[in-house]
Amino acid sequence: MHSKRHGSVQPQEPGSRRWHHDPEQTPSDGGPHHGHGGQRSNEGHHGNEGHRGRGGRRAYGGHDLHSGRKLSSSDLQIVLLALLVDKPAHGYELIKSLDDHSHGLYVPSPGMIYPALTYLEEIGLASVETEGARKRYSLTEAGRDYYQQRQDVSSRILSDLERVGREMERARQVVESGVVSGDSDDGAKSKVNTLMEFNTGAYNEYITSLFAPQDSDLVEALAEMKRENVRNMNVSASEGKLLQVLALAIGAKRILEIGTLGGYSGIHLARALPEGGKLITLEIDPHHAEVARRNLGRAGVAQKVDIRIGPASETLEQLAQAGEPLFDLIFIDADKDGYTEYLRQSLPLLRVGGLLLADNTLPGAVLTQGDSGTKRYNAAVAECPGLTTIVIPTLRHQGIDGLTVSFRNA
Repeated sequence: MHSKRHGSVQPQEPGSRRWHHDPEQTPSDGGPHHGHGGQRSNEGHHGNEGHRGRGGRRAYGGHDLHSGRKLSSSDLQIVLLALLVDKPAHGYELIKSLDDHSHGLYVPSPGMIYPALTYLEEIGLASVETEGARKRYSLTEAGRDYYQQRQDVSSRILSDLERVGREMERARQVVESGVVSGDSDDGAKSKVNTLMEFNTGAYNEYITSLFAPQDSDLVEALAEMKRENVRNMNVSASEGKLLQVLALAIGAKRILEIGTLGGYSGIHLARALPEGGKLITLEIDPHHAEVARRNLGRAGVAQKVDIRIGPASETLEQLAQAGEPLFDLIFIDADKDGYTEYLRQSLPLLRVGGLLLADNTLPGAVLTQGDSGTKRYNAAVAECPGLTTIVIPTLRHQGIDGLTVSFRNA
């Protein structure tokens, strides 16, 4: 919370509570005028007409697929600081900058922009000059300092908006006209077919921007992993959301994850747990475990997570000997050569009616005579009489992968 104008309190940190971007809300009911009210939610509020983005598309407070990426209030505040760092601007100029930068993907309404700017002014990070009926905003020294501390976060958000917007613009051209920008020859149609068949990145971005937009906690988790030189081997945003949905679907209260890495998938899984639920996650690298602890703590789910350090095979043996309650869901995402051994050790720890998930299970080797640990794992679960199994293809920015999902029926 903040108290008085120009106080020492900073804007909401990434991951703070969301507001619904409803310009009809008033300060008394916790609306955006104070930048921190409302519930943490992924639901859009479509009560106002908004204004039209490019091509006549409506911008419903940032929640329409083609004209709005879901940003939390803290995301929007940091982005506004970034846009103001070079020169002062009016509110409508900031809206146009975001429209241009994101290729029309994110066109915030005045009811979103002005409450955020007012909040930044109230806490001393922005100043305002009145020019007739219009206001021009600029950064204060405190605002510049605050932006410098969070420049990597704002850069990541703006980069995502530009990249996703570019992909969506290209996809819209294909759907609406059947011709990709720059194609004018008779072979354009065949190029369109190739794009729609093989541009998995565009499909993945569509799914991610509609169903799995990244909040500040997840963005910062990836940034933290990059700063700490943790290899980029985590699940994608859309697959992380899939893990969360599967855990919710079975009402999981106890989850076992084999392979913590930086905690990105762990955040998704922990968010699916009810109060009192527990995620036990196994990690062999102490450095990865420490990065994961920070990310899970920042996301507010650390109280649900128990990170155990050491070789997974040894920790699985300890879990079996301890006689702990069975798990509702087990997720394997570790060294691929160990997958079949993890299957043998983890299956007795899974309750009947539970789900066993394994990541990266559609390597190129499945279509060749080549060998791989995940290929052997698929063969093993396919033959296991107590499991009903299917592989779900998952989209990546380039190419596809797979998540093997097994239901324990006996």
